[in-house]
Amino acid sequence: MALFAQTADNSMVYARDVVDRGQDFFCRNCTQPMVFVDAQLKVKHFRHKVDTSCESEPETEEHEHYKGVVYELLKQKNIGEVYPEHSIGPVRADIYLKRGWRNVVFEIQATNYSFSKYQDKIAIYAFRKLQVVYIFVGSDFCAEVRPHVYSLKEIEKKIFNDKEYRDTVVGCYLDGETVTIPSFKQKWAKGRAGQCTDRFIINYEETKRVNLDAFLDSILERYVTKPFVPPPCDHKEKEYQKSEKEIPRYKEICIRCGKFIRWLPNKEAKALGLEI
Repeated sequence: MALFAQTADNSMVYARDVVDRGQDFFCRNCTQPMVFVDAQLKVKHFRHKVDTSCESEPETEEHEHYKGVVYELLKQKNIGEVYPEHSIGPVRADIYLKRGWRNVVFEIQATNYSFSKYQDKIAIYAFRKLQVVYIFVGSDFCAEVRPHVYSLKEIEKKIFNDKEYRDTVVGCYLDGETVTIPSFKQKWAKGRAGQCTDRFIINYEETKRVNLDAFLDSILERYVTKPFVPPPCDHKEKEYQKSEKEIPRYKEICIRCGKFIRWLPNKEAKALGLEI
C-alpha cells in the first residue's frame, strides 16, 4: 500500500486526487505496475499488481493516514517544495520539505524498529544538514504502564529525555489533530539507589499540547543553532555521478553522507563499465 504513484508521463499522483482510475500507475521506487484501490472504509492507496519485495511498501494504515495529513497541510502552506516518500542517500524520508537553505525531513513513526536503524537514518540526514521531525503515532510509543508512569522506547529516550540529537531532531506525539510535545523526568527506582532507566514520569507543567497546524508552523520558524554532529563516515558505500561537460567525467560520491570524494579517472570508470 502506498499513497503516491507515478503516471505514464512521469507525473506524481496522490491517491486522494485520482480522477482517471483506468490510467497506468507505476511504483515510484521500483517502477513496477501498480493499481489504484478506491477504498471506502480505509485510506485510498496504490498497491503493486503482483507481489514484490519493493521497500516502498509502508507499515500500517495509521502510518499512511498521518503521512497524508502532514503532506496536505505542508502543501497548503505553500512555503517550499513538498516531496512524499523521497529518497535521501540510501534511505527514504516519509516527507521532505525543500526550502533552499532550511530543509526539513518528517518521519511518521507508527511502529518501532531497531535503535541502530534510527541512529543510521538520523546520521544520514545530519550529514546533509537537514532538520528532522519525528512524529510518533499509535500505541507502540509512550506506553503508560501505570498512572503518569511511562515506558519509553530507546529512540524516545534519546529525543525527549537525553536530548541526544540537540537541535537537529524534534519529536512529538500525534493523536487525531492534537500534538503533544512531552517533558519527561526519570522515575526514582523503588528500593534501589538512583533513577530508573526504563520508567519515566511526565512533567505536565512543561508538556505542551497544540494542534498539528500550529506545530508545523513552529517547525517552519525554527532554527538549528546547535546541530547534531554524527560520527565520521567511513565512505564505504559509493556511487558515481556523471558530469555532463565537454569531456564526460564521473564524481565519486559517498552514498551514506553525500560527500564528494574525488573525480574518478576515466580508466577506472571504463573498468567499472561506466559510459564515457
